[in-house]
Amino acid sequence: MPSLNIRKATANDATFVLEMSEVAGHGFLPHFFKQVLPKGQDLRGFMLSRVENPQGKMSYTKCLIAEVDGACVGMINLDLIAENPEPIDPDLPPMFRPLAELEASVPGALIIEFLATLPEARGKGVGTALIESAKVQAGSGGVALVVSDNNTAALGLYEKAGFCEARRRPIVAQGWETTGTEWILMKNP
Repeated sequence: MPSLNIRKATANDATFVLEMSEVAGHGFLPHFFKQVLPKGQDLRGFMLSRVENPQGKMSYTKCLIAEVDGACVGMINLDLIAENPEPIDPDLPPMFRPLAELEASVPGALIIEFLATLPEARGKGVGTALIESAKVQAGSGGVALVVSDNNTAALGLYEKAGFCEARRRPIVAQGWETTGTEWILMKNP
């Protein structure tokens, strides 16, 4: 039987963290970063620099890695929402506003920003183990996440893990190709 281990990500995991973030985001991240990419920079390199930045929102320092027999098979990115969140920046791109509104509605919660596993690890308890590791670190507001209404596999995993729908906001695609129409905030107290 393979051995599953959950550990904190290191700088050496940055490429894997980015790959898993892209899987979890279903094209959302590259679509957004293309819009803010400095002229002459490589998109992949620019996105990787965000993961490698220890203080960044996408930083590897906010991630846990799932390994099976020493090989990386999954990742979860976590972020703690302040007890008194700052007002939403009026210059925030419209595609992020519904996400920011949903996250601000759960002060003190530990937010699962991204959760993804390699295809060969799906259905084997890796995602569940990553979620359980997040629950151990829960903030005063519990654990929460935002998922697209079209991501039925993820919705099933989260419901099985005890998450319940709390509220919804419309997706603002701004050219992002998605069949989803709403972001769903789910909570696990």
